[in-house]
Amino acid sequence: MTEADARLTYARITQLRAEAAARPGDAEAKAALGSALWWAGAHEEGLALLRGAAELAPPSAAALAQLGHVEASLGDTAAALSRYEAAARLAPADAALPFAMGCAHLRGENFDAALPCFEAALALRPEYPAAWNNLGGIHRQQGRPAQALEYFRRAAEAEPDNPGLAGNFGTMLLAVGRPAEAEAPLRRAVRLAPDDAEACNKLAGALLMLDAPKEAAGWFRRALRFAPEHHQARFGLALALLVQGEFREGWKRYECRWEDPAFTGDEPEIAGRRWHGESLTPGCTLLLHAEQGLGDTLQFVRYVPLVCARGIRVLLKAQAPLLPLLAPLADATVSREAEAPMPFTHHCPLLSLPHIFGTELSSIPAAVPYVSVPADRARLWRERLGERRRPRIGIAVSGDPAHAEDRLRTIPAGQFLTAFDGVDAELHLLQTRIRDTDAEALPAVRNHSAWLADFADAAAAAAEMDLIVTVDTSLAHLAGALALPVWVLLQKGADFRWLRGRADSPWYPTARLFRQSRAGDWQSVLAAVNANLRARFPTPPP
Repeated sequence: MTEADARLTYARITQLRAEAAARPGDAEAKAALGSALWWAGAHEEGLALLRGAAELAPPSAAALAQLGHVEASLGDTAAALSRYEAAARLAPADAALPFAMGCAHLRGENFDAALPCFEAALALRPEYPAAWNNLGGIHRQQGRPAQALEYFRRAAEAEPDNPGLAGNFGTMLLAVGRPAEAEAPLRRAVRLAPDDAEACNKLAGALLMLDAPKEAAGWFRRALRFAPEHHQARFGLALALLVQGEFREGWKRYECRWEDPAFTGDEPEIAGRRWHGESLTPGCTLLLHAEQGLGDTLQFVRYVPLVCARGIRVLLKAQAPLLPLLAPLADATVSREAEAPMPFTHHCPLLSLPHIFGTELSSIPAAVPYVSVPADRARLWRERLGERRRPRIGIAVSGDPAHAEDRLRTIPAGQFLTAFDGVDAELHLLQTRIRDTDAEALPAVRNHSAWLADFADAAAAAAEMDLIVTVDTSLAHLAGALALPVWVLLQKGADFRWLRGRADSPWYPTARLFRQSRAGDWQSVLAAVNANLRARFPTPPP
């Protein structure tokens, strides 16, 4: 509280004392003084006055409500609700009372009880921005994004000069994959509250999704100016730099992921000292451990031989389906869920290796292949696929449904297959999970999902293809690591590893990238793929 604020508070309390003294039996005057004292920090005197006001006759709805507010702030939800209910019986047309009940339930995370309270408040006052906003929050929490979006919209429209409401509406638009529409309310939020770190962070996130990483980086930096420890802004800035190829600062900032509880909560704890690239005693064992997804592991295991070249013994801990393929890279391999088979003194996550090795765009270790198909699997899949009669194209239309951006990068199978219209080739599905909504569209595709026991099988099958065409999922990284020709279909604002404004990948020399020019527009991407497929695999003459 500033000195000016303190003077105003003192003057207000002095005035309320005089009014309460002039009306000793007036519950509302006494409650007003008690409330002012409580919120000014004079808790004991304020609470005593509020309780006294609530006991005066005739009872006052305002006095009861103000005591309820204090009891709610103390965490006594039951007492607060009792006060609000008593006040509502005295003032049934006051929308603020069911609203306060809803807020009390929210503090206790009782969303089902809060919902009808806010609905009751809106029945009394249809233009009640805070009630619309809280309803939006409940529906978002309970997994009803369409309803949440509508309520956040109503809130923002009812009070257009409220930066928080504009920000919530924009954030919800981002959550349902509509970043272009989110930009306007998020810009309004930062215009109304230019020093609000969260508003700056949300706008930056939208701009990153809209393929404007340079401007996004500026807003992330602004957010960090006001909140230096803002985890999302720190991580977002790292991504904005990496996607622009500004690797020196980007990889360094990317290390902040390990300071974010939302990230580390999904990662197993590793004993031992963290390795930062320093020399190790000969014979020491370094544990390199996978993090994040299968594609991340496939992309960054390229650094394992570089570590081994320093004379360091390497134990690689990775996802179980990858181990048969990655075993030749390290001295030993083990599943992420298993105990290490030998002692180690230091450890390092795979995605920290680019920072340790000082990787720049010009120094990406891009020698491929850096993994190979086990000979027994290669023989098995040659026999399984039989004689080649037409060109073979391996495909993946979707990835892990649990991925945060799955909805943006997945293409419905029926739509995906339009890319192959008029192409004289066999299509082979090289993914293990098939969504119910895709199954009906895939009868003409050879489905190998039942035979893909692990990534050694996937690699052997992919190696028998003339081309891989895939959305941004682990198959793209597998094909790139094997030096197989692969076409990757990318959403607008794709992951940082694909950079921006280029059709090739410095990480994977055999990859070709097909990018959305507009968020959600797969039609133009698939048309471009189709034209290139027709040129690559022309229909033979009759």
